[in-house]
Amino acid sequence: MGTMLITPFLFLLLSGVITALIAQFRKLGAFKWFFVGLLLPFASILIALFWPAPRSENFGGH
Repeated sequence: MGTMLITPFLFLLLSGVITALIAQFRKLGAFKWFFVGLLLPFASILIALFWPAPRSENFGGH
């Protein structure tokens, strides 16, 4: 059960670290980009929630 609680935080941390590393290699200032990377998973969730659903006629529905 403890692993289930820590996994989302590790995912966020990994996202932030990867974004910071990319920013560091491009000399953009890794510190602020780390926090932007923490927000990326939330942005993708919001996009998935608000993306319009496909119409059924495009998929052979009735």
